[in-house]
Amino acid sequence: MKASDPYQSAVSAYEAGNLATARNFANQAIQSMPGAPQPHTLAGVIALNQNQPRAAIELFRKAIRLAHTPVEAVPNWVGWGRALSLQGDIHQALECFVKAGKLVPDFVPALSGEAAARMELGDYTQAEKVARRSLGLREDSRTRLILARCLLFQGRIGAAKLLFDGLVKYPETAFNARFHLAGILRAEGDVAGAEAAFRCLIEVNSDYPSYYELAKSKTFTHEADPDLKCMQDMLTRLTARVGESKNFLFQVLQSDVLFALGKAYDDLSKPDQAFPCFHRGNAIRAEMEPYAVEQFATRLEKVLGLPCPLDGSLSREVEKESPGCTPLWIAALPRSGSTLLEQMLCGHPAIAAGGEFSPVIALADRLLDEALSPAGSPPKPEALLREFRRGAQGRLAAAVPARGDCLYLTEKSPVAFLYMGWVAAVFPAARILHLRRHPLDMALSQYMQLFSRGLGWTYDLPSIAAYQLLYEKAMHHWRSVLGERLHEVYYEALVQRPEPEIRAVLAFLGLDYDPSCRHYESRRRAVWTASNAQVREPLFRRGIGRWKSYRKHLGSLIASMEPSISSYEAKLKELGIR
Repeated sequence: MKASDPYQSAVSAYEAGNLATARNFANQAIQSMPGAPQPHTLAGVIALNQNQPRAAIELFRKAIRLAHTPVEAVPNWVGWGRALSLQGDIHQALECFVKAGKLVPDFVPALSGEAAARMELGDYTQAEKVARRSLGLREDSRTRLILARCLLFQGRIGAAKLLFDGLVKYPETAFNARFHLAGILRAEGDVAGAEAAFRCLIEVNSDYPSYYELAKSKTFTHEADPDLKCMQDMLTRLTARVGESKNFLFQVLQSDVLFALGKAYDDLSKPDQAFPCFHRGNAIRAEMEPYAVEQFATRLEKVLGLPCPLDGSLSREVEKESPGCTPLWIAALPRSGSTLLEQMLCGHPAIAAGGEFSPVIALADRLLDEALSPAGSPPKPEALLREFRRGAQGRLAAAVPARGDCLYLTEKSPVAFLYMGWVAAVFPAARILHLRRHPLDMALSQYMQLFSRGLGWTYDLPSIAAYQLLYEKAMHHWRSVLGERLHEVYYEALVQRPEPEIRAVLAFLGLDYDPSCRHYESRRRAVWTASNAQVREPLFRRGIGRWKSYRKHLGSLIASMEPSISSYEAKLKELGIR
């Protein structure tokens, strides 16, 4: 197609960075060339640059319809995916990138977009593979940033840090690289260094969610704290901007600041000011990431219905192939103290910390999707378990060179409880720990923590209550199935009498007590969870009964969880725990 003058003018203006002028010329080109896809594509790219994803989507869709061949439409599929990402529709965005990649397998923008989407969805192993493939075709600092984040979220902090250090020199990735380096400082226990780093980032760009990260890196001690005033002013500005335009990014930033303010008021022991901030912040996130507890309930029923042969039929094969390191599966809901328990246990020379970003869980999720898929021929349970075993063994084998004396590798993903039966079926020596905490303390802590994507049920108190009930149902099932292979730990007991509790856990694992388990706070390993600050401190009891300060705001939650609360409190009384 021979381009018209308006189109050429639009291209020139866009290349010169004059987006408003480029948009005007692109609209003229669309009117003069209504059947040509190129003006629509360019107008879509300009809309993306102007942070107008809805307009961009319509333009890319029109360009796809006008394309003469499927291959010609590929850039528009990528553009559509990027626009969906800006709106927070990551699943749909991934579909667009995958579609483009199927049409042109080596199209780098499609691969980079797919890697970014998979990373946002938590599929870090596959995201890493796609990012490396993209970088093998063409070097790109933004794709390398995606790779660095994938490594970081898999717990490979040293390798990620090297990449972030290198990305600081590129203008397009410098800020994000410094942001993650600041997060690594906090994960490694350098809270003061992290606070200073986040302050520097705020000076560069106050609109980025550095205030939330800063709030997590410090303790607010007085209402005259200048950071508190800055966050209040920023919230006012962002609220006005969201009111003008339902922009996804502005909503994200608004919720970040609300959680930061909530944390500050909680530090100041002002629950009546803190709770409305958490409530508003969660409401924004719930709107952006809807969560259907009913769908999870259906999925859970199917998981519990899958046969998990514990009769040794798979065990003999495993014993021949075992790499010498055994899963130590920690079943726990978020904010129940699993990071503390893991930090204590990994002081023992026979236990290595696997964290909660394990590729084993991503593999299990994929296999479960295949098993539950209505289309095609789903794998038989035995085949599913064998593939799960192979993937899990690779994870265990990879941990052995780093810790030659390792007998157990922990796994504490928030959804680890789904796959306890699978682990027990394929690893005869595997042991399961079930960590419990008072339902209201756990629920409140979940509501006050801004989690990453995938825990959308924490954005709504009724959903938190419903999810906890489903979790309890699952654990009741696994107790009856696993019997003596499951050991229960109570957070309140762990805090109030740590040595006897850790001794009991180690005895359950067949290990002698090691005093280093008690001195967890001095351990230098990086902790990439919401509890990374708490596990650097000596044990404290202020998290026990914390919900009582917020009692007036939790009426409906207390009513809906009354049976669980009464049962748990009775158990604590039986154990002599106050």
